[in-house]
Amino acid sequence: MSAISIVTLAKGRAEHLYNLVLGLTRQTTPPRE
Repeated sequence: MSAISIVTLAKGRAEHLYNLVLGLTRQTTPPRE
């Protein structure tokens, strides 16, 4: 897995954070920062 960085509010939203990371790792074109 490549290194990624995310900024999101995740307190009490563990499932949301999990799905966000899962979606980012499945992308074929990584986001530009």
